[in-house]
Amino acid sequence: MIGIMISVALLLSIVVLIIVTRNYEKEDIDVLDKKEYKLYQIMPTSLFLMDKVFKIKHLTTRDYKIKQQLAMLYGEKISAYKLRLYVADKISLIILILFSFSFLGLVIGYSDYQNTYLIEGNTLLRPGYNQGATSYELDLTIKTENEILNESIEVMVEPKSLTTEQALRLLENSLEYLKVYILGENESLNNVQYPLKLIKEIPGTQIKVNWESSHPEIIDSNGMIDFKDITEEGIYVSLLPTLVYGDIQLKHNLIVQVWPRVISQKELLESNLNRMLDELNKEGLENSEVVLPSEIGDGEVQLVWAEPKDSMALKILMVGLFVSVVIYFAKEEDLKKKVEERNQQIRLDFPEFISKLSLLISAGMTVSKAWEKLINDYRNQKQEMAYRYLYEEAIVAYLEIQGGQSELRAYERFGRRCKLPELMKFSSIIIQNIRKGTSTLIEALNEQGEEAWGKRKEVAKLLGEQASTKLLLPMMMMLLIVIVIIMVPALMSMSM
Repeated sequence: MIGIMISVALLLSIVVLIIVTRNYEKEDIDVLDKKEYKLYQIMPTSLFLMDKVFKIKHLTTRDYKIKQQLAMLYGEKISAYKLRLYVADKISLIILILFSFSFLGLVIGYSDYQNTYLIEGNTLLRPGYNQGATSYELDLTIKTENEILNESIEVMVEPKSLTTEQALRLLENSLEYLKVYILGENESLNNVQYPLKLIKEIPGTQIKVNWESSHPEIIDSNGMIDFKDITEEGIYVSLLPTLVYGDIQLKHNLIVQVWPRVISQKELLESNLNRMLDELNKEGLENSEVVLPSEIGDGEVQLVWAEPKDSMALKILMVGLFVSVVIYFAKEEDLKKKVEERNQQIRLDFPEFISKLSLLISAGMTVSKAWEKLINDYRNQKQEMAYRYLYEEAIVAYLEIQGGQSELRAYERFGRRCKLPELMKFSSIIIQNIRKGTSTLIEALNEQGEEAWGKRKEVAKLLGEQASTKLLLPMMMMLLIVIVIIMVPALMSMSM
């Protein structure tokens, strides 16, 4: 029930918070690019949490690095604004994940709650005539005078009457399996100090196992051991398992040597409880219900039965929290990937950029005029071209010069914003030409252009390798489909 309550509380909190904060900074949200910020409907809530609850004011080291990456993608002027939206987008994703997992936990938890099998606190429904034995997992509270114990108990309820026609495996193999399985925590049948696992049915089969003990007061049919009358010399007990395979029976005699051991009160309670459940399960097979015991002994130990609830709901909530944390940090990896793609794009565009600039300067233009010519050509073709980071940074440098900033400062900032060694070297060449008026500018630009074309080939080769790797999975899937198409008709013809 706890998991359902937590899920409901979390769902209501998220819904109420979204409704209350839906108009928070509405003007800014309305102008956002809906393709870039797909969770824009939740972002007012995220911004509200950032401002009013978390009160994020100072940048951490991680935030500063993210801001630098955003500046590389969108420019320095709006990097702070983009950082705020970036954090809000991550919080929106976490809200969506928590809402989804809370809803899923609520649905599954409610479904488990509806599938109840404990009636009036201590009554179980017996399986029908055509059904097998049913195992019920229950939470048991054992109340004694000194303490209260909470245990998980598995109660096996037999059907109203046992079926006689069953499909079973070979009895000899099952007997060998039984000799090993019943040991439990014991080393061998000659050194028994812990309860034996006297199972009633071989797992994975319909072989029934009936147990007889030469000393049932020492080892009962459940394998529980009463150590109080066992001497230091130990005692031999003969166990006779009867494996039933339809009308065929296989009996075997197992000699067990039991040695004394001091048992705890908890083990004694479990032994008495299992003994009571075994007796209860054998009686009243014609009844439709099984009434579980409410006490042990003369009322000294009280038993309170309950169904385990909400385990799946709580697990789903925990998974949701874990996924939220993982995705929160995974978004930073996504940002790093975008920055790497931006750097690759600049490296691909740089050789053509520097070649055009060198050609214009060779034709007699100054650096600033050649620069202006390049960005004007880009602006004229911008509607037909995709967003090019190199040319956008060049436009920023041009606007800075038009705004009164010196060319030296503008070109220096251009190289720093690009954050690539080849671009910083390029800006240094331009700055050196402006300062000293060297006549080797064209030669230096041509030399760096050749280097840039070489690096472009390396980038193109890397992109080609990545593309071939991405195609590997579809190719393998197509190969598998072809194999299935060829093999299925062949196998069908062979079977005919």
